[in-house]
Amino acid sequence: MGAAEAASGQMTTGIVSQISVKTEKGTIVLIPAGLKAILTVLTDPEAQIGLIFYEMETRALQVEEILREM
Repeated sequence: MGAAEAASGQMTTGIVSQISVKTEKGTIVLIPAGLKAILTVLTDPEAQIGLIFYEMETRALQVEEILREM
């Protein structure tokens, strides 16, 4: 996520909320899960990416809450 954050900072486009890389074997998706973690998923090529994003956002909030309690 560091490269995307650096690029975003250089272009003054705001905070990076997700990164996705489409490959022939699927899509790699990364989203922050608080300040201490990054949630990463590899999907099938045919996956419904919108549903994946929605579920990841929910799970990232759960991970962030767990880490806050530590």
